[in-house]
Parts: sequence; C-alpha cells; structure tokens
Amino acid sequence: MSMNSVLLALLLASLTQVATADASCPLLAAPPPTGPNQPSILTIHKPYTVPIGSTCAFDYVNVINGGSITFQDGTGTTTFTARSILIEQGGLIQAGTPDAPFGTNGGHLDIGLWGSAADTVPPIGCQSAAGCYPASAVGLACYKSASGFDPANPCQTALTTAETNQNTNRNMYFEGYASATNPTPPDASYGQFGRKVLAVSYGGSLKLFGKKGVQTASSSGQSSCGVPTPPQNQANIQNWANLSQDSWARLNANAPAGGSSLVLDRPVDWDANDQLIVGTTDWHAGHSELVTVQSASSAANTTLTTLTLTNSLANNHNGTPFQVPSSLTSPTTNPNTAIENRAVVGLLSRSITIHSLGPTADPFPAASACGLSQQTTSANPDCYYGGHLLVRQGFANLQLQGVEFHHLGQGGTIGAYPVHFHLAKDTQYTNAFVRDSSI
Repeated sequence: MSMNSVLLALLLASLTQVATADASCPLLAAPPPTGPNQPSILTIHKPYTVPIGSTCAFDYVNVINGGSITFQDGTGTTTFTARSILIEQGGLIQAGTPDAPFGTNGGHLDIGLWGSAADTVPPIGCQSAAGCYPASAVGLACYKSASGFDPANPCQTALTTAETNQNTNRNMYFEGYASATNPTPPDASYGQFGRKVLAVSYGGSLKLFGKKGVQTASSSGQSSCGVPTPPQNQANIQNWANLSQDSWARLNANAPAGGSSLVLDRPVDWDANDQLIVGTTDWHAGHSELVTVQSASSAANTTLTTLTLTNSLANNHNGTPFQVPSSLTSPTTNPNTAIENRAVVGLLSRSITIHSLGPTADPFPAASACGLSQQTTSANPDCYYGGHLLVRQGFANLQLQGVEFHHLGQGGTIGAYPVHFHLAKDTQYTNAFVRDSSI
C-alpha cells in the first residue's frame, strides 16, 4: 500500500469517527496536494454521515463507488463548503427523503461552492480507477429495459437495427465525455465538469429533498400544475390560486408602497428571515421586489396569514381581483366574475440551499457591490463567477425537491448554468426531476 493510500485510509477513518462522535467536521481536506496549483482531493469510498450542526470545509470532494455522504436532519444548520464536488459511478449524496424531507425538524443544509475565475488549479476530474464511465458503455444505449437494468451502470443496452433507425432511440446512445484537450464547451480549462461545480457523472446519484416550500396535496387531492376539478368551480379564481399551495401565495389586500406588511390568501409555513419575491402588478417588470419576513401570524378562524416585513415596500402591489361588469358575464357562456390580478408572492427560501461563495470561501459579492441596485455593470469578475450544478449523460439519479439555488451560474461560460443537464439527451431510463425549488 502506498503512503498516499495509508494517509487516505487514515483520513476516511477519522471522518467516520468524527461523524459519529460529535457534530463537527475536520478541517483537514484530504492528503496533501501533489504539487503547485494542485487541489487537495478528499475521496469518499464508504458511507459517511454528516451530523446536523456540522461545519465542513474541503477543497475537492469526490464520491466514488461505494461512497456516500448523507446529511443528518435535526435542529440546527449544517454547512458543507468545497471548491468542487463530483459524484462518480456508484457514489451518492443525499439529504432527506420524499417521506421525511430535510428540515422536518427545523434544520437547514447549506452547501457552498467557492473559487475564482482566476484560479489556476485544474478542473475537478474523476478519481475512480476506471475513469468517469466504463469504456464498454460508449456506443450503447442508456435504456431502461424490463430486466437487467442497473441504475449505477445504465448505458449497457444494445439496440436492434430497427431501434437504431428510430430518431427517438438515437438520443439514448452514450457518447462519452469530452476531455480538457477536446472540451465541450470549447474552453480548454473547463475539462469534463468545470470549476466551482457540484457535478453528477455517469452512474452517480444526487438526491436532495427539502421540506420548506414543497407543495403537498390539497384537501381536494389536487396536485400542483393541474386544474380545479369538479365539483370545484373553475370560474372561481381562488380555486386556481390554491393550486400553488405553500410555495406561492397571492395577496389578499392591497400592499401600498412604504408599507411593511403583506396579507396572504392562505396559511403558509414561512418563517422569520425567509426571503420572498412580491410580484409587480403594473407594467414595470422592475417593480417586483425582494422582501424578508420578520414575523408571521394567522388571524383567528380565517385562512389568511399576515406577514410583517423587515423592510418597507418600494412599490404598490395590488391585492384585489378585478371585478368583471355583470354585462360581460353569463352563467352559460362566461361565468367568470373576477380576473386574477393580485400580486403573486413567491417563497425563495428552502430547507436546502446550494449557493456560491467568493474566491476563498468568503461571502459572494453583494448585489450592491456588483452594480445591480444601480442598474449598472461591475468590472469585478467575482460578480459573475458563481458555482453551478452540472449533470452528465448516464447519471443514475438526479432528484431535487425543495432546494434553493442562490447566486449560481458563470457569466460568459457556456455550460456553466445554475442547474444544467449537460448533453444528457434522453433520460427516460431514470426518474429525474427538479421541482418545488427556487433559482
């Protein structure tokens, strides 16, 4: 066994001990770098549970076959920061489940990505012995057959000649990934995944389920993105508004400029310090504005919630429907008596946050320091260099619900968007989704 292997084994052993002994992560970031401008690489090859309340700081983190990072729920905030994170074949990062979402007990998970556009370290790459994907998968199809499907190795199906002649099946072919010498997008420094990235490679799995802002079935059984079903009255605008449940609401009273409270049309589980967007109700898109909740209260025997804000509103926001004149309505041809033009109020905060940090794990530049408030541009490159989530073809699982993506994206870089399925093509072989989240 090499000295590096011994060091890695000792580090992983210490991680397991720390994870079960107390609520802190070691600030050791793996074996020392191998040379100048080389990141230290923490390779996770066995299950690792991060206790609630932990503060973890690493350089590169690679989760390989047999390895997993599971974030424990509870009361408190877990902070996990890294320059980049890569989930490889057989690796898993998970927080919460659909039945027990993270934050059920009030906890919050904060995943931060740090780095600068001026960094000279190489982009994160796969540490698995076989590379990012099995060579045998190239030219085969990522296809969910009735038998023999392996989620961690999904691109192993040989299609018949008839199937290969169908356009729908051509999108199932696994082509492999570009390299630093033949990159996609065309940037020699990008590599296969880029920098300041949370990436999911072939056979990797990322499952994050947060509680806050996640829509639940209404009393009628109606899920989101549907239509009011009889006996619900489809001419009643509130029945339509209710479909957004608790990730969005409508004002139920006018909110004038200078005021510091909002009356919503439903009870919500929003808390102090949650951030909201109050939508514009005039012709100026810039009159949508960001506000922060100071406190919330519900009036007795009503379904209304009043939010007190930490800051005053800069613009007027309408909170009453437009009543259609009776001469324009008809019980048979046009039963609508009101038009929905109340301001929408959207919850940005979630129980799980993936966000950008600055060049050295310091806070990301404030909007006021980047010219946003003044509607100007900034010469500071750090204002445009955020983290990004990238998922590549052949991933095993990508399920994100109740996640907040904050300050993500890299301005001017192709393929470095806040949430990005990069050349993933047909993904019907797996159940992938991003829902009930904010960007």
